[in-house]
Amino acid sequence: MTILSKTSPLEDVQEAWEADCLNVKKVADYLTPVIGSIRQPFVISLNAPYGTGKTFFIRNWQKDLSDQGYKAVYFNAWETDYTDNALVAFISLIDDQLRDGVSKTASLIKAGAGYIAQKGLVTLAKGIARKCIGNETVKEIVDLVSLSEEDIAGFASTLAEDAYKKHKEVTKSVEVFKEQLGSFVQQLSDKADHDDKKKLIIFVDELDRCRPTYAVEVLECIKHLFNIPGIVFILAIDIDQLKATIAKTYGAPDDGEGYLRKFIDWQLNLPRLSSRQFCEVLYGEFGLNETGKFTSDRTTHTDYTLMMDGAAWVADVFGLSLRTLSQVFTDINLCVRHFSGDGVPFSFPLGCLAALRHVKDVPNLKKCCDGDDSVKDILKKMSSYLETNKVPSSLQSRGIAETMLEATFMNSETYSNVRKEWDKWSNGNSSQNNDAPDKAEIKRRQNIEALLNSFESLNYGIRNPRCSIAMTVFQRLEKASFLTEKP
Repeated sequence: MTILSKTSPLEDVQEAWEADCLNVKKVADYLTPVIGSIRQPFVISLNAPYGTGKTFFIRNWQKDLSDQGYKAVYFNAWETDYTDNALVAFISLIDDQLRDGVSKTASLIKAGAGYIAQKGLVTLAKGIARKCIGNETVKEIVDLVSLSEEDIAGFASTLAEDAYKKHKEVTKSVEVFKEQLGSFVQQLSDKADHDDKKKLIIFVDELDRCRPTYAVEVLECIKHLFNIPGIVFILAIDIDQLKATIAKTYGAPDDGEGYLRKFIDWQLNLPRLSSRQFCEVLYGEFGLNETGKFTSDRTTHTDYTLMMDGAAWVADVFGLSLRTLSQVFTDINLCVRHFSGDGVPFSFPLGCLAALRHVKDVPNLKKCCDGDDSVKDILKKMSSYLETNKVPSSLQSRGIAETMLEATFMNSETYSNVRKEWDKWSNGNSSQNNDAPDKAEIKRRQNIEALLNSFESLNYGIRNPRCSIAMTVFQRLEKASFLTEKP
């Protein structure tokens, strides 16, 4: 039976770092003393691309800090994106997550009433404006045009006075709110057993996914209302995405960068997590060992480590996120379970092709598998990566890795021609040249021999003599994912 699976959504963490298969706890252990040393209001951004485990990291770190006696709360900005008031959302989360007899948040709501009301009036005004379309709008404009200059001046003066009064009321409301918030944080601090823990830590997640106006409001709320000693904000964001979001609000590409500098005190780039380690986790989560299609005996076409190395190699070269790798393993899972009996997974090509389907669109990847020249770009990029990075462990050396990759995209017709050349040389038909081969020629022959051996090892089970291994695996992936008609 085909089993579909995916990584589970992150619920409330029961035990910190229990599922930390990638050892990201070491990053939190490094940062916790830094958080403890902060005394002034502070905003930190933890930057990493979408789908690289930011939510897992901060949820577990928040739980870890709470277990150590810190007051730490988690705020998913995207989940409150529907509201028009970030302040109410912040107060609500504090009330929900700090129910310990101290969190009397009603006083905070009351103190911020002026600010909250101002936001409500803006929304109300927009609603009224939308309803005033048609004859009523025309009538109001006609009435205004019929007024004298003196009447219009008086009307404008009244509006200005009302606006000034409202501004003073809001300013006072913000001051009172910050005083109440300071008192609230002090109450929390009084319960702390160490000076480092006398603070409120607020983790903000998914801000880069919010609609631009709400993302801006959250940031402005952090800066203007929560900017008091004892509160530390930690934003888990894709910094480039958030810059683009802010730029949409302000209209110029450079506005995002300049705007964020005003709000964030320290930007930290989270280290990239290991694709290979995550592949190990996914192999277990999808239960691929239970299929009986993989071995651990170093057999070229069935060893599971080769499959994971192929997927991780592509992921690292082309920058696939951990979330995308989860989708890659969904494809692998479907493909492996789709074929019964003697269906062989072609380990290394399967890992490569499943990952490449998330790099190139289907038609272009199909052309690569069919021998199109564009495959040379893939081969070149993956080979260049090995110049400065580790060779996948199961492939042992750069030479083996490159020949395995080249053999994957080599079709049987090309193999036949190379084999004829090799046989001619090995049978001594080229002995007319009495000169011993130089080092370059020896190396070339060794590479050809390795390529032929790799192709023969990978070629196990292919029935179409003109079809490349890559095309065979590509077709199987397509059939398993229902993108093409099943036979």
